[in-house]
Amino acid sequence: MTDRESIDQIEFRWQPGKDLSPIASSFTNTGARDRWFARLAGLVRPATPNADLGVPSRSVVYWTFSDGHAAVIWRQYEMNAITLHDDTPRLPLVARAIVAQRNSLRPDTAIAFCRANAEAELGPPPGQVETGADLPPISISRLRTVAVQAMGEIDEISCQEPGLAPLIAARMRTQDTPISVQLPGK
Repeated sequence: MTDRESIDQIEFRWQPGKDLSPIASSFTNTGARDRWFARLAGLVRPATPNADLGVPSRSVVYWTFSDGHAAVIWRQYEMNAITLHDDTPRLPLVARAIVAQRNSLRPDTAIAFCRANAEAELGPPPGQVETGADLPPISISRLRTVAVQAMGEIDEISCQEPGLAPLIAARMRTQDTPISVQLPGK
């Protein structure tokens, strides 16, 4: 982490011979960036989109680690991603991860941040970053402000969502079982 008042981020892109690997980050230390890449490597690849199977072209994952850290990873097939290498065939795989202490990047904050479509808070949008660029750290206070603004909307929408109450009840009965939910976009 850069400090206790900010959240670091890493952008991953597909590169020839390197697969999906980091191209830019807010870390001032490449060792820290590389350690986070190793921790996130199995989580950053988006599923291949397939409308017939209900697999979207974009997804988000929230992951916690035993050392008290958490990550939010936006994974997407971004057809408009900038080309990283001239005349090289490419895959439009893009992932952006933010990482912080779990008490700074709680699940409710992460969900609200994502619902707010707060990618503008990340600096350059995912897929629009040059190799080696410095991404800005994200202010924890700014993240919380954006999240709090979105929480009211989430509460209102969730009260009207059919089937949500049984899902929450099932989750409360089996808290050790991971769940996945696909929500339609705004």
